Amino acid sequence: MQRIVWEDFVGRIVCFEDKAPFFLSHFDGNFLSADALSEKIPLENGRLTYSSTYSVREIKLFGTLYTTNDMKKMYELQSFLCALFDPTRVGKMIYENDFGSYFIYARPKKLPKFDIRIQTSKTFEIEFVCDDPFWKNINENVYPIGSVQSGMTFPWQIPNNFGFWSEKTLINNHSFIDTPVVIEIFDTAEKICVMNLTSGLKTDILHRIENGEKMVIDTGEKIVHIYEMIDGIYKFKQDASFWLTAESEYWQLVPGKNEILFNNGYQQFLPMGNLRFYTQFLEI
Repeated sequence: MQRIVWEDFVGRIVCFEDKAPFFLSHFDGNFLSADALSEKIPLENGRLTYSSTYSVREIKLFGTLYTTNDMKKMYELQSFLCALFDPTRVGKMIYENDFGSYFIYARPKKLPKFDIRIQTSKTFEIEFVCDDPFWKNINENVYPIGSVQSGMTFPWQIPNNFGFWSEKTLINNHSFIDTPVVIEIFDTAEKICVMNLTSGLKTDILHRIENGEKMVIDTGEKIVHIYEMIDGIYKFKQDASFWLTAESEYWQLVPGKNEILFNNGYQQFLPMGNLRFYTQFLEI
């Protein structure tokens, strides 16, 4: 079983699977290459240094548009597909098979290409490019850090004080590649240090996070934002990238086990938070 779900920039959804009107014929989502760079070492004859980075991922989707003796409906569906796959907009693609569900953000390279109609069906092809080359598991991993929850299982608003204090959290990254994280730090926290002891990289925060606020550090997008609780909802307040020290790094989880340190140097006010990440894949 395999199915493709596409959600465009305004939330419209279309599915490609083994039934009408959009049959999924073939899907190739694993084309990924790298761009290599070389540089000559100064004052070293004939010696070069090499480095490479992943290029954009390219995806191809092949399908068949089918209707039952209704030409008007066929052309309405064709127009609908062209509207959903706007080459100037980024959408979310979800791929489902017998082993799991994965997603990636993609942009159509051009409008869908339709072949000649045969009775009440038309084959089509859609090509995509993805600025972020990694597929992600649809389920997000969420680890509480600082205050480890225990005992209470009914819903509580985080943060709360039920659980026990631990500076260190062990996280297993099942990806075979370095994985960015989103770190949420809740109110009444100050002089926070979040460090990946496995890689040796850390993030230090200079300012106090006030009551009712939440700091979000996204190490993939390299942003730091402050959110304020208003009417029970966290709403964006300000950019806080300048709160980080000059030595801070937007570190990532390395493949395998990661030991995360989360403290403020003293425990009068225990910092609490969450560490979130998606398991990433080079191929699915």
